[in-house]
Amino acid sequence: MPYAVRVFCTDATIPTLRQVLNWCATDGGVLMAIDTEYAASDYIDADAHTWRDAGILYREDLAPFVARVARSDDDAIAFAALLAPFRAALTTASPTAETERVRTHLDDIQFIVTCTIGDDDENDTLEAIAWFTQYFVQHLGGLLHADGEGFYADATLIVPAP
Repeated sequence: MPYAVRVFCTDATIPTLRQVLNWCATDGGVLMAIDTEYAASDYIDADAHTWRDAGILYREDLAPFVARVARSDDDAIAFAALLAPFRAALTTASPTAETERVRTHLDDIQFIVTCTIGDDDENDTLEAIAWFTQYFVQHLGGLLHADGEGFYADATLIVPAP
């Protein structure tokens, strides 16, 4: 079953893939590259802020993980539909300061970065995704959500998945 990690970002500036991958290499020591054979796109400009969908290589012997960006200003209805399950989950969560923090954060997001992997749960895969998503958390007002786990702040689970 595919596994996804999402970062809900409040900053309106979407970084280039080169910025993210350079930061991962410099700060995390994790070398990654854009998969030029990824089927979703013919060409990805590593220096463009307009990327939407990219395969990210992190180890030669494993499949890339997929990173996608959904922007609030693209299709408001589709973006609201994307947020709906997360908002609904918060209505069943215990009312705490952390739940309110997540709810308020979701009201202010500008874009969502989703990283998905298939059934591969290699530690290297999860580490690469952790570094990739950490860029958005540290630089773009991101709040992390992991499927089946919940919302995280500073690597601490603050609102568990129902």
